[in-house]
Amino acid sequence: SASGALEALDEALRTAPGDPETLMNEYSVLSSLGRKAEAGELLQGLLAARPGHGPALLAAARENALAGRLPEAMAFYKKLLTANPYDLEGLNDYGVLLARSGEYARAEILFRRALKISPGLESARANLARLVSLKGK
Repeated sequence: SASGALEALDEALRTAPGDPETLMNEYSVLSSLGRKAEAGELLQGLLAARPGHGPALLAAARENALAGRLPEAMAFYKKLLTANPYDLEGLNDYGVLLARSGEYARAEILFRRALKISPGLESARANLARLVSLKGK
């Protein structure tokens, strides 16, 4: 059960306080339970302690994008890609956000960079194809 998972995660944090992987797991459980405020606080705390933590930056970017806070989401994607320019999910997601904002040239660069790193990345390939078809219209 979800409450059992939270108890196990709390126990793991007592043994290794501040463990980023455990904190991210707890964030995921809290989010899936709809406890967005608690999840958000946990994420903020993790980012305060470890500002360059990739999974936390990606989660914060996605959370902001879903809430319609696009400037904040873009800022988190920039931080993520500064910390790890090879983050495939970050490159693809940020490219989607840029394309939706009409910044097609920047989006294309990100999709192509993701494909250069991982030529088989289907999400980036599909997003690039959509973008190219949009530009052709």
